[in-house]
Amino acid sequence: MSYQFTISDIGLRLIKAYEGFWPEARALASGGQVVGFGHRVKDGEDEALSEEEAEDVLKADLAPIEDLINSRVHAS
Repeated sequence: MSYQFTISDIGLRLIKAYEGFWPEARALASGGQVVGFGHRVKDGEDEALSEEEAEDVLKADLAPIEDLINSRVHAS
């Protein structure tokens, strides 16, 4: 049985500190928008988030990365 990697609390704090919190969407030079902790806003998504909602969105954004790491890294 291999270990399942997930983002640590320290990792989350590091990402949040680097990205900063934006309660309302802000424009990017590329024409897109970000909200919360660096989440790219897609059509139909909320453009305003509470800090708690933004953390949930960040964890959801990281889930595919965790899945990729877990499919490629095998540790016991």
